[in-house]
Formats: sequence, C-alpha cells, structure tokens
Amino acid sequence: QKSQGSCQGHAVTTCMEWCYCIASGRADVQLSRAAGYYLSQELDGIRGDSGSTVDAGCKLATNSGIGEEKYWPYPDRYNPQKPANFNEYVENAKQYKIRATFKMSTYDGIATFLGSGQGAVEIGIGWNSSCDRSVVDSYAAGGGGHALAFIALSERKDSQGRSYVWLANSWGTTWGNKGWSEVSPNAVSQMLNARYTVMIGL
Repeated sequence: QKSQGSCQGHAVTTCMEWCYCIASGRADVQLSRAAGYYLSQELDGIRGDSGSTVDAGCKLATNSGIGEEKYWPYPDRYNPQKPANFNEYVENAKQYKIRATFKMSTYDGIATFLGSGQGAVEIGIGWNSSCDRSVVDSYAAGGGGHALAFIALSERKDSQGRSYVWLANSWGTTWGNKGWSEVSPNAVSQMLNARYTVMIGL
C-alpha cells in the first residue's frame, strides 16, 4: 500500500481474489486496490487519505463488485479521481461480486468458514507491536486501525490441536513471512474481544 492509508482496499480485494480462486480454480486476477479504497471511502463519506471501513468495503464488494486492476491502476500517491474509462471499469466490476457476507464473532466460526473453502475473512483491528510479527501467539488491544485478510488455515497447531490462521498484510514481501503471518486461535479470540475489531467473512 506504500504511503497511502489504503489497507482496506488491499484487504477486501485480497479476500475477493481468494474467492475467485476458489470459484474458478484459477489465480490469474488482480482486482483494483484503488477502487476498493476510494469507492469505499465514498460509501463511508470520508475525504482525504484517512482510510476506509471494512463495512464499506464489504458493501462495495457485494453491491457493485470491484473490477480488475488494469481498469483502475493503483497510483503512487493518494488520488481518488475516477479514471477516464470509469464506465468500462463499472461493467468489468459486475463480474466480480461477492455473493454474501457474514459477521464473524468466534475463532471456531472463522476456522469453520475458512476450512469449508467458502471464502476469506476481512478483518479490522487495532494494530500494535503484538501483531507485528510472523507468528502471532497473543494479541494486546490498542493501536491505530488496520485492515487485513484471513485467508486459510495453517498447518501450525496450538496445544489443543486447533489451527493457526494465515493472515495476509499489505506491506509487501519484506514484512513477516514474505508478507504473511500465522495467527493463533488464542490471538484471534483476543482480537475479537477488543472493542473496535470487525471481522467479516466474504
């Protein structure tokens, strides 16, 4: 995401791309991170590079869809202006809509959803040093808001035999384990218990 507050645009498109992989058996689409950010800002009524909400991103994904990156490329700096070919983008986005969203409230619900191969989970949490690592065993509430994506269950298990969850971040391959981390069931529960956490299955 570079210097923009576009983590939500990255998180929602990452979830949607995984849904596309599940539905098609192919991994050949990059959806527009710019559209995921700027159009969700419109739904939120947010102006300036101040982020957007997970709720707005999920609403965009289900109502309008998010088109391919080639129709609305990600800019080097904050620029919410719609591209000249916006009508073409809108038509393309209709091909990439999420069928339904589900509010997640427990680790077990998230593990069942991911394990069933239905989709991915977009999350919004307070980001701090407790989650800034490649393996997150515990989470302490607090910090600025950050959106990410739970994609799949890990082979790593806790002492009860429960699977860790693979988390995709938007900070490039130099962060964590090549851009990913593994989050323990305990840490997922601690995230869900934090006041401002939002987790939505797509």
